[in-house]
Amino acid sequence: MRPHRLVTLAITIAVTITLANPGLAPAMWTSVSEDMFQTEHVCRDGLTIDLASTLDGPRSVHVWVADQSNPPGQWFFHTSFLIPAHLTTNNTQQMRDMTLFSAKSLGRLNKVIWGPLRNPAVGSQIRVAVESTDTFYTRTVESCSVNGRRDLFTTGYVWQHREPWTWPAAVPYPFTPDQYWSYNSTGQANSITRTGRGVYTVQFPGLGSPGGNAQVTTYGTTPSFCKIASTRWASAGSLLRLNVRCFDPGTGGPADGEFLASYTSGGGTANTYAFALVDQPSGDGRSPANPSYQYNNRGGPIMVDHSPKVPGRYTVTIPTIYAVSPGGTAKVTAVGDTAADCRLVWFGPAQASQIAVVQCYTGTGQAADQQFTIAYMDHMNVIGDNMMSYAYALVDEPWRQDRGYTTNPAYQFSRAMDRTGSVRIGARDYDDSPFDVLLPYQRGGFSPQGQSWDGGTVHVTAYGNGTTRCQLGGWSDGGDEIWGSMPGEVPQVGRVATVICFDAKGARAGSAFTLQYTGQIQ
Repeated sequence: MRPHRLVTLAITIAVTITLANPGLAPAMWTSVSEDMFQTEHVCRDGLTIDLASTLDGPRSVHVWVADQSNPPGQWFFHTSFLIPAHLTTNNTQQMRDMTLFSAKSLGRLNKVIWGPLRNPAVGSQIRVAVESTDTFYTRTVESCSVNGRRDLFTTGYVWQHREPWTWPAAVPYPFTPDQYWSYNSTGQANSITRTGRGVYTVQFPGLGSPGGNAQVTTYGTTPSFCKIASTRWASAGSLLRLNVRCFDPGTGGPADGEFLASYTSGGGTANTYAFALVDQPSGDGRSPANPSYQYNNRGGPIMVDHSPKVPGRYTVTIPTIYAVSPGGTAKVTAVGDTAADCRLVWFGPAQASQIAVVQCYTGTGQAADQQFTIAYMDHMNVIGDNMMSYAYALVDEPWRQDRGYTTNPAYQFSRAMDRTGSVRIGARDYDDSPFDVLLPYQRGGFSPQGQSWDGGTVHVTAYGNGTTRCQLGGWSDGGDEIWGSMPGEVPQVGRVATVICFDAKGARAGSAFTLQYTGQIQ
């Protein structure tokens, strides 16, 4: 990477841009080095930054916000973060926003959120710098919002944590989950209704929209199995209803259970994010995933390959117009009304695409065609919301029992505000014992170690060949109590997620898996 040649005077280049969201006002491209950026949305809820560079590789951005109650030069908020470089071909379609600037890399719609207790006063000053903090750009905070919403996304997640034995049999029971583990981008409260044994509807008010993607993960320390119902999700006006079914893995019959569920109508454009619904499970050859339920911010349509000669095996191809490299994470959820499931066999780069191989099977472990949803992301959370923190990992060595090892760096990452760290795995006693996964800095509170605004949500998918199922056993603030502090070791703090895997009969079993965490930042 070549060093920056700093320019002492900021040069403002007036470039008229066309934004993906009409609620954002046009802004100026500003050059303070070999990078150019523009601040689109500078308001009491946060700001949005676009970045272009002639250099290959990620760029470091610094943001300060002034506190009007303090003397000039005092700042109540400061953060810095990396914007990943999305390599471009510099063609007219991709670079229509920068006709006066020959860019090699591009980061669009990166967002910084102040948080409800950190909203700066209208008229406060912000400073934005790229790489070097010696030269910066100043803007004034306005009292605006984007389309009357806190952010640009239609997203939500929920934890159905009402224990099964508390449900009256076959009686509808509206339930409002604890808001610490429930998020809705409109600020409204999510709710859950039970209409029969193992039959649930998650209601996301204000998130009603066409298409989108949903994911479900089973919760608890005893074997259970929850998935998206065949009726999937649908909008009733502004209300989004997500239907979930749960089963007893031993009998295959309906059973009440706990689960985590999430929904998104789309994703941010600054990082890698894609999703699809595969609803033609018995197709032969290559066909597109349902065009109304797919999204890909890095390229063209998502395709699915399937042969009837290999039941339940699917290859999902996510094309990319940017550079392809190993990394990221993926989540899969089966769709249907029977005790069938799907898992990830493998995912990674191939030619100009990201590839995910999915295997589905019946509750007894027989390969079988099945509908499913899939989400793929790299340096992004599972709902594709740039304003949320995230962590993910591929735990692909289930036999390991050593203490605190770090998984493959290309397939794990944890970011909370301006802090990043490596995901670590706790020591295990036996091959079938639970995994404790440390997600650094994803911790509640306002301490230097605490970055999260709520309890967040966690998704898990079994990985590799086999028929094991994995579920979330629990998650909470922690870290030190698991690994302690050994001589010369930096204490680890964050959130710890416990993952438990079972075989088709419901017995505990070792298994590789992927994990994704999403939470609100302060």
